[in-house]
This record gives sequence, C-alpha cells and structure tokens, in this order.
Amino acid sequence: LVAHPAAFRERWGIREDGARHGPSQPPPRAEWEALGAEVILSKEPYRLAPGCWTTGEVPRRSFEGSSETSSRGYRRAYREGTAFKEDYLEDDQAIVVHVAGKGLVVLSGCAHSGIVNTVQRAREISGVEQVWAILGGFHLAPESDAVIAQTIDAMIEIEPQLVVPSHCTGFRAIAEFARRMPEQFVLGTVGTKYIFV
Repeated sequence: LVAHPAAFRERWGIREDGARHGPSQPPPRAEWEALGAEVILSKEPYRLAPGCWTTGEVPRRSFEGSSETSSRGYRRAYREGTAFKEDYLEDDQAIVVHVAGKGLVVLSGCAHSGIVNTVQRAREISGVEQVWAILGGFHLAPESDAVIAQTIDAMIEIEPQLVVPSHCTGFRAIAEFARRMPEQFVLGTVGTKYIFV
C-alpha cells in the first residue's frame, strides 16, 4: 500500500462557531499490516511498475480553487497533539500510467489539489506530454460555474481522447463536460471496463 504520510491523520470538521465534529478515524494501518500489507509512505511520486507511478503530493500551481479547506459550512482540520491545523488534503493523489503509443492515463482520487494540477504533475513525473485519458473525481461539486468553465477550458487545451469525470466532480460539472466535450466524454458507471491497448 503506497500512501502519503498524511493519509493516517485524525481528521475533524470545524464550524465557523468553533464547534468540532469528529474525529474521522484514520485508516486502520495496524490492522492492514497485521494482515500482511506492506505500507510505504511517500510524499514523492512512487514508481509502481515500468511506466506507472503515483503522483505523490500534487503541487498547487493553477487557478483551481480545490485547495480551499472549507466545505459545506465546515473547515477541514486535523489534530496534531492538542493543536488543530488546517487540512489541505495533500495526501490525495492519482495514479499515472504511460500507455505506449497513446499517452498518459490519469486516474484521480478526488483531485483536491485540482485536476489540472494533477494532470500537470502526471506530465512532470512521466516526461510525457500527450494525455490519452483522465478518469476519476475532479472535485468540482463545490465550485462555481466560472471555475467549472475554466477547468473545462483547460481540459480542452490538454486534448485528452477520453474524459470520465465521476463522484466528487458533481452533476453540474459532469453535465458541462458532456456538453462541451461530447466526443471525449464517457459517463462513469459502476462495472465499466476501460481498456487501453
């Protein structure tokens, strides 16, 4: 199991009035290890196989607002000792696969660092510019229509052959991807297989 060290934090939601909600328990690392899992902690990209990496922590360089720590009236935080600190969810990462003759397939988690930043990170890690497919959560559900439009503008410039926005992308953004990128858009559904050969 390859994970960012922050994946095992105790996380909380904190309202504007200071009321704390939580904790959300961290993943059960000790249980996994007891069952034989090897846990590898890395902030940096990690090579899983030839032409396949995790992104590690994704630098936040673009216009994207996904770096905000507030969501639906809560501020995300984690506890370190007795202190509560802002949680930027820097442990959210993606998997990058270089498919020979086609380009990169980027499979995002929730893209809390922004899906455009995530794709740029994939290019940096692999040294490959061509992006064949982008699949997963794009974390656009809480964003404004303007940010959704700007994100799709950036995706059009990236020129992927396949775009499959799901879960945290949100219905408004998914509908806009379908409208503005009809040739590349595929509706992600449970059980769908994607074959890149």
